[in-house]
Amino acid sequence: MITVKTMQLLSWKQLAKRASVSVSTAKRLRRDDPEFPRKIKISPGRVGFDEAEANAWLAELIRREVEVYRKEWFGCMIDIDDPGQLGGLLADLERLAGRALS
Repeated sequence: MITVKTMQLLSWKQLAKRASVSVSTAKRLRRDDPEFPRKIKISPGRVGFDEAEANAWLAELIRREVEVYRKEWFGCMIDIDDPGQLGGLLADLERLAGRALS
């Protein structure tokens, strides 16, 4: 039995929206970031991006940003194995930053 993985494709606009950037910024990120999701040519002039690959790339961007915050705010690294915990950690860091500023 052969199992075929169903792939959901994102357009430039959908990928940019998911990353909270403009399409032109997303295209610049693709040019500058070797980890950016690979383009899949759909037809002449039309490309898509594998949704799972795009989500993994965004999770990695968030993880890297969290590391920067950890180093700047705490001067240390804290390991997180579950990417789902990153959102909660960011909220905690923002709350701590708000307390430090008030």
